[in-house]
Amino acid sequence: MSEEQVKQEVIVSRQVISIPQRFSTGPVMGYFLKELRDNKRIMANRGLKRLLIGNFNQHQKGEMNIPSTNIDLYSRRNLAGRMADLFSNLTGSA
Repeated sequence: MSEEQVKQEVIVSRQVISIPQRFSTGPVMGYFLKELRDNKRIMANRGLKRLLIGNFNQHQKGEMNIPSTNIDLYSRRNLAGRMADLFSNLTGSA
């Protein structure tokens, strides 16, 4: 880091925030997510499992070409701004 660059102050909070939200996934996806959560394995038919493993292997080799759209929504700057807004709303400050 050069002296010309501005150093940023980072605040870390080691707290898990629980948001009461549920997603309606239907029975098939529900079984899939339950198996993934409880047993850390993928329960799927052979076609889906083959697709997931194939995509993962392509990713590891660097051969996966997925167009990035709306990636700025997940930038560190944008997410930090949203987090700051959330904290402002929670604490009542403007």
